[in-house]
Amino acid sequence: MKNEASRLNQLFQSGLIDQTQYQRMLDSAREQYEEPLYRQSQAAQALSGMSGLGPGSAESISKQPGQDNTMSTISTIAMIAGIAAKAMCSREFKDGVVQIHDRKELIDDILNLNIQRWHYKWEPETQNIGPILESCPEWLHDSLPKHLNLMNLVSGLVLTIQEQNKRIEALEKELKNVLPSS
Repeated sequence: MKNEASRLNQLFQSGLIDQTQYQRMLDSAREQYEEPLYRQSQAAQALSGMSGLGPGSAESISKQPGQDNTMSTISTIAMIAGIAAKAMCSREFKDGVVQIHDRKELIDDILNLNIQRWHYKWEPETQNIGPILESCPEWLHDSLPKHLNLMNLVSGLVLTIQEQNKRIEALEKELKNVLPSS
């Protein structure tokens, strides 16, 4: 997490992104992730309070304007910096770029993902679908523990669609050669 925040700051300091871009990325990420982070923080506080491991209980936790705890603030900043850094797709920001030649293994991984229905322990009313990290191939694991790398997942899905489209086009061409013309 610290590396991602540092990387974003380096991009800003080196002039690869300007103050406006930097602020826009931070504001956008903050808006998008502030409420879920708040709910997760509140759930963690409630669980620790109920377990007797920390102060508070589910009834006593409420969001007070201007009352931020340090861990929540650090988590928010790290999450925003990580999201902004991972969404940077320009070649300017990347090293070690190589073409993927053996696509079959990645496609097989995507096609064999075990998608399940589930809910977060702190949000039983919100149903989600998706893979469980522990059953995912290593290339889908993020540098943050217990997180899925969404950019890798999206890229794997795009790659799978591209390859499936090539197969469809080849089959359509073959079918045209077999069927009589109208």
